[in-house]
Amino acid sequence: MKRVLLWIIGIAVTFTSCSREEVTADLLPHTDDFTASISVESRTELQDNTKILWEEDDLVSIFAVTMHNRQYRVKSLSENRRSATFTKTGVYSGSGDNAPAAKVALFPYHVDARLNDLKITTYTPSEQPYASGKYGLDYSLMAAQTTGSSFSFKNTGALMRFNVAKDEGVPEPYTLQSIRIESKTLALAGKVTIDLSTDNKAIVAEDGPKMITLTGINTKITTEAQSFYVALPAVTFPANDLTFTFVFDEMTKVIPYAASLTARQNSIKSIIYNISSEEFTGETPGFDTEE
Repeated sequence: MKRVLLWIIGIAVTFTSCSREEVTADLLPHTDDFTASISVESRTELQDNTKILWEEDDLVSIFAVTMHNRQYRVKSLSENRRSATFTKTGVYSGSGDNAPAAKVALFPYHVDARLNDLKITTYTPSEQPYASGKYGLDYSLMAAQTTGSSFSFKNTGALMRFNVAKDEGVPEPYTLQSIRIESKTLALAGKVTIDLSTDNKAIVAEDGPKMITLTGINTKITTEAQSFYVALPAVTFPANDLTFTFVFDEMTKVIPYAASLTARQNSIKSIIYNISSEEFTGETPGFDTEE
């Protein structure tokens, strides 16, 4: 991963565009299974070239009938997790008799997700439990539709990556417990609508929570930057709207962000937070912000 050296404690925001996340899935009607793989041309890679791959516990929703949500689970993995075969479970919800014009899929599965007129309604939580190495994918909504035999999943929102490190002189241990993103004006979680007719962009309902917390991190911060990922909607935050809060065992650091910030669909926004020994006093250290 490209390393950024900061001589004073600071927070810097950089924009990195991912490759478009497209996951193809071939439907196998005679078995009710389908396979999903990431093509070489459209593989999603993070800034440090980490591939986003399938996990053994991944679940998806398939809408073969309008308003009828059936759960599919991973049956097997292949090609080093670049390909997976999914099979339906006995879990389904909703009702309806009319087949949609196109088969529709949603990741991750949510029991209350529904489809109507090429619009998926689902929910995204305001608390995202930390999972090492999973890059926020559990809460990074993807959707797909097809009139043929294969799906192409696309990201509906954005990811935020927090790179956290400390200088040698900062006392040990320094354990990060949670990271909180809070907006004064924009909802970040709750009910979500994904319009498949407008490039699968997810729109969060205005009355949803204005805060997302990455919980359960419990990770000792070292001089080597460690990355923590949060899935959030693709929106533009106005100036003086955002606050980032880092909760450690030893302190809580609240950092207002003065500039505007745009989280783009299919992209990663990187936040670099480094605790400097020059500024450390045993209390909450100071900070600078820069675009």
